[in-house]
Amino acid sequence: MMQDLQRRGCSPSTQHSYVWAVQKLARHYGKSPDLLTEQDVRAYFLHLTQVERCSCGTLKIAFSGIKFCLAVTLQRPWPVLGLVRPGRESRLPVVLSRAQVRSVLQAVRAPLYRVCLSTIYACGLRISEGAALQGGQIDSQRMVLRITGTMLCHPHAHFLVTAGGLSADGQHWLEPKNPKFLLPVHAPSKIFRAKIRDGLQAAGCLTQLPARFWQSTKKWVVHAQPADSGEKLLDDLARYVFRIAITHSRLEELAHGQVTFRYRDGRTQQWRRVHLSAAQFVERFLQHVLPQGLAKVRHCGRNSSACRPRQAQARALLPSAPAAPASTKTAASGPAYLNG
Repeated sequence: MMQDLQRRGCSPSTQHSYVWAVQKLARHYGKSPDLLTEQDVRAYFLHLTQVERCSCGTLKIAFSGIKFCLAVTLQRPWPVLGLVRPGRESRLPVVLSRAQVRSVLQAVRAPLYRVCLSTIYACGLRISEGAALQGGQIDSQRMVLRITGTMLCHPHAHFLVTAGGLSADGQHWLEPKNPKFLLPVHAPSKIFRAKIRDGLQAAGCLTQLPARFWQSTKKWVVHAQPADSGEKLLDDLARYVFRIAITHSRLEELAHGQVTFRYRDGRTQQWRRVHLSAAQFVERFLQHVLPQGLAKVRHCGRNSSACRPRQAQARALLPSAPAAPASTKTAASGPAYLNG
């Protein structure tokens, strides 16, 4: 059989697969393939499909190898070889086109469900992650979703902005109009409230909420917290630069193919444990590995390397401000941190 395969010009991998299929047939009956009958071959293929429940790929290899051995090497072109037809696997495409995604989402009639599924798809979440998503985990200002510490996929970005800027001629440093804060809390709150209302009205869902939600006396809150001089904020963000998906201290056990690690619940601040198979753990870990060519820290705008002369000019104009006291509004002397 090996000589016949080589004369046909079959590749080494094909030769190995065909020989493996014939060897498996011989081990199943405990005798050489030239001693088998046509009924034995028929019963063997039924065994592969009904008992072992082999995949279509495995059946194709077994059928091709046994057919080559019987029809070419042993010169037994039995009719049973023409009856066996391994089925075709039906698979979804790896990446759906925009038209396909749009057609799937438009098939959902309820607007609220359509919005939920669109958000889950756009953010790359699993259905369970989207169902467990809470309002406090949505950062509307930076378009960020914050998931728990269970290493689920939650891509997000942090932005540092200066509390002021250079004038058009580059000769003066412009401070905020109000020296107490960079951005007023009430202004983003009104904007956020108006955009939510416009979005619901465009989706035809505005009437599903009580009218009291839109009363002028009902205050909406966009969270803003002081960053002081920015040292504390930079210290927190620096951990994202050098940290990995999970620290060694959170790993507790690896036994019987199961990985156990702990995380802190964001609502109760209590430590909880997660048990995953090794494959699931590696899958979640690799979701936090940046693709090749994607930088973890990028300097844009005035902080880019192309604007270094302007950076030096801005530093020369910046006054050495003292540490700002804690405030309920974003400090104007340091980076702004907003969480909607």
